[in-house]
Amino acid sequence: MARLAIPLEHNEPLVSVIGKYNHGKSRLLNELIGRDDFGFCRNKDGGSSE
Repeated sequence: MARLAIPLEHNEPLVSVIGKYNHGKSRLLNELIGRDDFGFCRNKDGGSSE
């Protein structure tokens, strides 16, 4: 819970996107904000490999 308090103290939005692997979650967020801030993972093991 302490991790959740940090963004809220700075008036930053906290957004969770849940969905299946390789179904456009990062792209959705990037399109909503108009930038390529959210990376994507090319493998199912996790990690950021843009």
